[in-house]
Amino acid sequence: MLKPVSLGCGHSGCRECLTELVTKTLMPKCPMCRTELRADSICVNIALDHITSELAVECLSVGCGWKGSYGQAPEHFKTCPKLQVVCNNEECQHKSIREEMPNHIASCSKKKIPCSECHVCVKWELLQKHQAEQCPNAVIQCPLDCGSTIPRSSITLHLHQCPEKVYLCKVPECKKMMKRKDLTSHIMEAASSHYVLQLSEIKRLRRIIHNRCKPDRTLVEVESIVSFRWRLLNFPAMLRDQTDATGDDPITSEVFSCERHKWRGLLTDKKSLFLQLVSASHPITAEFRIVLMPGQEKQKEFRSKKTTLKEGEMWGGDVYGGPSLSLCFTTMVAHPYHSVLPLVN
Repeated sequence: MLKPVSLGCGHSGCRECLTELVTKTLMPKCPMCRTELRADSICVNIALDHITSELAVECLSVGCGWKGSYGQAPEHFKTCPKLQVVCNNEECQHKSIREEMPNHIASCSKKKIPCSECHVCVKWELLQKHQAEQCPNAVIQCPLDCGSTIPRSSITLHLHQCPEKVYLCKVPECKKMMKRKDLTSHIMEAASSHYVLQLSEIKRLRRIIHNRCKPDRTLVEVESIVSFRWRLLNFPAMLRDQTDATGDDPITSEVFSCERHKWRGLLTDKKSLFLQLVSASHPITAEFRIVLMPGQEKQKEFRSKKTTLKEGEMWGGDVYGGPSLSLCFTTMVAHPYHSVLPLVN
């Protein structure tokens, strides 16, 4: 009988057993005389408690050998070096004897440690991924390879100013796409052609004002321009491994967003490269530019005319690359609107 208590009827019993009986039974009764029990009638039996606390016991943990009284046992179990304990780190189920637990905790993959950049506590096994993909304070390279290093939380602001970002010339019908760093030189070099294009636009607007007739020609207005880069290292081997593993399934890039549309690149084992419209609520009219090995001597560029794609459709063709391949996709998404007059030539 451990931790003895007395009942109102005079009988005594184990405190844990009788407490469980009272809490889990609708009408608890004394196990000996069947007298009805009440929770407030249970009290410690001091005499019996003194007797049981002096009972001789020994630790059953392998290799411990401790012996003492029952009253001393709880304190021993708190510090017993041979007792089996469980790691306190969340989701870690490792068990070992207490004296060996410090060695495990020192290398436990589930323990939480603060990130050196943002000071958020993350599991040790996830720290490298956190710093490489999630940490807002981690310094990363510009995704457009302008050479700048920026905290991840500031990358969006940087891309609005990045000299490598691709822009469309704002002169109507010019359609020239260039990097921000080349914008000034383009404006200077194309001044004469811009003059002709702007003069044509002025004539068209004058014709609209003069005639005020219904539209009979559809124009296209640029909605947005988006670029993304896809790098493939040793891509011939990647194609072979992909073919061995999945048959004819192509290698695909991560999905990127343009306004409310989603796109991705596909590379087949026949070295055919495509840009696929993954998700769109309606057909999309766009112009595409694919640059192979951008910034290198072997740089190649492929352009499309205005092409309308539905969800799931794609544009592309055959490409050639060496042991590694770097691709830059630029998508100019447009939407149609109708002029109120025919265009003036």
